[in-house]
Amino acid sequence: MNLPLYLDFDNKKIHPNGWEVVYFLNPSCSGSCAHCWSYNKFLGFYLPTEWHINFWRKVDFNKLREIRLTGGEPLEYKGLSEVIKILTYKNFERSIPIYIFTSGRRCHLFKKRKGRSKRDHRKFS
Repeated sequence: MNLPLYLDFDNKKIHPNGWEVVYFLNPSCSGSCAHCWSYNKFLGFYLPTEWHINFWRKVDFNKLREIRLTGGEPLEYKGLSEVIKILTYKNFERSIPIYIFTSGRRCHLFKKRKGRSKRDHRKFS
């Protein structure tokens, strides 16, 4: 059987350091950024947090080199903390970088000052 050339490659040759996973977490965004293809649109169905947790439990993290959470706006997803928990638990040994691609509209940096947290409202690009 003659396979097309692209099917004949070994994954280790195509992605020797592992795969970059772009994970579409949230189907909507309340923003209206001019540069974004998904602004102010509903792009699909909301999946329950359990679905995301089950998905990541089945992933072989040894084959990954980077995880990018995106969407619409991933910070608007109510189950984001649970998804991050399973990603960090599964990722404990390898320390694969996890990035959240966001408009930054809901981002706050917290700094500890004299035993209290103070919000730092910096703009993200």
